[in-house]
Amino acid sequence: MLKELRIKNFAIIDNLNVEFTSGLTVLTGETGAGKSIIIDALNLILGGRADSNFIRTGESSATVESVFEIANPQTLDILSELGINANNGEVVLRRTISNTGKNRCVVNDCTVTVGVLARLGNRLVDIHGQHDHQALLNPEIHVDLLDLYGKTMDERNEFSKKYFEYLEDLRKIEDLRSKESDRMQREDLLRFQINEIDNANLSLDEEDLLKSEKNKLQYAEKIHGSVKLVLNLIAEKEGAVLEELGVAQRELESLPSLDPELGKQAERAQSAFCEIEELIEELRDYAHKIEFNPSRLEEIEDRLSEINGLKRKYGGDSALVLDHREKISNELDTLSCFHENMEKVQKDIKLHQTALS
Repeated sequence: MLKELRIKNFAIIDNLNVEFTSGLTVLTGETGAGKSIIIDALNLILGGRADSNFIRTGESSATVESVFEIANPQTLDILSELGINANNGEVVLRRTISNTGKNRCVVNDCTVTVGVLARLGNRLVDIHGQHDHQALLNPEIHVDLLDLYGKTMDERNEFSKKYFEYLEDLRKIEDLRSKESDRMQREDLLRFQINEIDNANLSLDEEDLLKSEKNKLQYAEKIHGSVKLVLNLIAEKEGAVLEELGVAQRELESLPSLDPELGKQAERAQSAFCEIEELIEELRDYAHKIEFNPSRLEEIEDRLSEINGLKRKYGGDSALVLDHREKISNELDTLSCFHENMEKVQKDIKLHQTALS
């Protein structure tokens, strides 16, 4: 059913919007009032011949737009075949003609040819007039008339539905096949990246631990020299701190018997002496453990270089690298469903072929 007709810059019409209701609509008026112009505009939107004389004087283009409510299954099938969404049974046709001779035809925001517009127009409206075509002479509706006469329209509609489902499955399988090469390349890339990350065997705190160890190895000689210097000053040279502190501690230790107020100071001197002794033992243990190992330093630098390479490729830190690995693993699982999808579509095609044969 025609619901609305919008006409702009067509013949003598500047801008006109006509809304139709269900039932019979009659356009009346004196000769020359423009009744035939409305029919000409409707004929244009249905794929009729365009003429630059249709364009209003002084304008560069004319536009006609119509809104139809569709319930006819055959018309809906044609829209589906063309890949046009029927928008809940509503279709909007728009045609613009310019004084340069160009046409622009649109159906529900999809650009189409004049031929497609005419094909739809033959299904939507039948214009009867002295010089216009009659529906009975249109070969496109002969099959409709035959099915109506034979009362086989329901069977035909069911067949058409299965046929369009069959065509859709053919399109799906062609789409899958056309993308198979890209899919295989993508799968190879994802597998390579996953293997590269897995082989690196990353852990979240490894980089920090390696950097700390690298600093110790890199500056081992300097650290060892500094520790030995401290040990020499406080324990090993003649007149070292520990030796002098021992003399002071023993001297203070004899004084509380003379003056009890010096008891606390004597205890603190004893405590300081013990602290220095413990410090000396710890420094000697540390100096003993200092490692001069160039091969280990080289090994750490190689490992850090490997980690930095992964960070440059897949993320700013180890956590992001591992997150990337999780994401591409999920993507690979999705791509791996290709064969299942292909088998399902092939099975559906065989079922449709059986039903249509």
